[in-house]
Amino acid sequence: WEFADVKGVVESLLERLPLAPLRWRAESDQPSFHPGQTARVYAGEQALGIVGALHPSMAEDLGVRSPCWVVELDLEPGLD
Repeated sequence: WEFADVKGVVESLLERLPLAPLRWRAESDQPSFHPGQTARVYAGEQALGIVGALHPSMAEDLGVRSPCWVVELDLEPGLD
């Protein structure tokens, strides 16, 4: 999988909810995530979460041998 694939899955899930239009912003300051393959997702101005590849050094520490994608969402703020 690539970032675009994971982003598409997240967008498909979120399009079913009554949220403001989604937007994405690249993220590079999260130590658990790969800096070139991570973004925050927003509904309007409200941050909903982060989507990205597990950082290679974190994957190695955990014994993960294949690419691992992480999605963390908090939908409650966006559903006001």
